[in-house]
Amino acid sequence: MQYSLTCPAQECNFSVKVNTQNSEWALEKIIELSSFHNKQSHPDLPRITHEQIKNIVLSRAQEEMEYDQ
Repeated sequence: MQYSLTCPAQECNFSVKVNTQNSEWALEKIIELSSFHNKQSHPDLPRITHEQIKNIVLSRAQEEMEYDQ
């Protein structure tokens, strides 16, 4: 399965995709990459807790089934 997340900041085209069968691992990897992106690209945004980040990712991440064609 593929999990993806696009940065919600206006005019930001950052997107991350993770291919894995483990949804917990995908969630943690997306959080890790998104946190790094936010620190580098959006330093003016207020800092939030890991739990808040997790909730944002869970509400915005998409799980996509990949089909062999």
